[in-house]
Amino acid sequence: MTEPSPLYDAQPSEWGVRYVLCLPTEDAACAAADEWVRLGHRLTAVRPFGRHRLDLMKLLGDDRLSGRFDTRWPDPELSGWWQVDSLAVYARPEESARERFLRDARVHAARTARRHGGFRQHCREADDASVCEVGFDRAGLVHEQESARAHPPVRLPTAAVPPPAGPRWSCPAPGPHEETLAVAVMVAERLYFSWELAPPAMAWLLRDNESASHDGCPYENTEDFVDLLLPVDIFAGECTADTADAVPLLAELARDDGMPAGTRVLLLGLFLRLTALAPAAAVARADRVAALGRGTTAPPAADAAARRAVLHEMPSMLERWAEESDAARFVLAALAAAYGSGAVDVLPRLGELPCRPGTARADVVALTAALLGGERSALADALRRLSAWCPRVAEDTDSPHADPRLVALAALPDLVMAEAGRFG
Repeated sequence: MTEPSPLYDAQPSEWGVRYVLCLPTEDAACAAADEWVRLGHRLTAVRPFGRHRLDLMKLLGDDRLSGRFDTRWPDPELSGWWQVDSLAVYARPEESARERFLRDARVHAARTARRHGGFRQHCREADDASVCEVGFDRAGLVHEQESARAHPPVRLPTAAVPPPAGPRWSCPAPGPHEETLAVAVMVAERLYFSWELAPPAMAWLLRDNESASHDGCPYENTEDFVDLLLPVDIFAGECTADTADAVPLLAELARDDGMPAGTRVLLLGLFLRLTALAPAAAVARADRVAALGRGTTAPPAADAAARRAVLHEMPSMLERWAEESDAARFVLAALAAAYGSGAVDVLPRLGELPCRPGTARADVVALTAALLGGERSALADALRRLSAWCPRVAEDTDSPHADPRLVALAALPDLVMAEAGRFG
């Protein structure tokens, strides 16, 4: 009896991945579709773009590449373009292999689209392939093979083993959320006096400060509470009109000596996460921009307003370097690198951070130093080191159209905050 593959369960279930590519001509779309057919996809359709509206619910799941949906419809830039929609059904990988499988699937789909002059629009998974099959619109169907099971698009790589984490910080962990809430309310009252005078995005803090939740969202711990302080559109992955209005309060909280040191690290992390929104969107759209043959577009007005608001607060936050904990300095250094503010002062100070060679922290510090120093060779080396163990960096650097600096800025917050959370 043949032994089951170690990558799959003993009784594998069918698992669907749906690939959607955009190509400039019908011939290019048919050529890309032929590649999917040869790989054993179950359903493949080719149709003019705009004839079929992508239903995000049918596509099942969020955009794992960037977290940002392209909600514009119709899309005039793609007038005359063609779309390839293809469903592959696989034996379900073991959980430990799943993310690697999906990463390779996305990379392979993007390479296929680029090879034919287009770009990958979506790559989404479903635990139950039959649901994907029922929701598949057969308009423009060019291939259907009932019960076909595809081979993995590329050989599944060996799991990358990340280097050991850095030493724990001397900074204590965040205290109870009630303590953070009390300081936040006090600072908000100092800034706004009452909820009627506060910006709409911050009014809840003064109006509902006795509540254990905000708009029904409980904050059972400090991390949950801090996350609610930053108004962003989590589904679109972008700032809202209220984001910039929240920055002065967040900065005041991060500077307040009454705020627990561990919580100040989380607050600084909010600013750092803001820096990734526009770069992540640019990286996700890099292949599309190249395929359309036009230059990069300006970030949304709300993103630009939030950036200006943070830049206004940066000097006063950097002035606290000597007073901050080592964990907060680690995040501040990344903020300076992301915003291009205080680079001359911060770069020499990176040596003050507790960081052993050969650790994940050393790789993140090297990325921060490369961004601060502005040297392309140093940045390329830092990204190469990170891509060996960080799947997101490995995927983003695969595109020849993605600007290395934007790739670094998009990945920096998650890398930094994963290390910053190692409280003493």
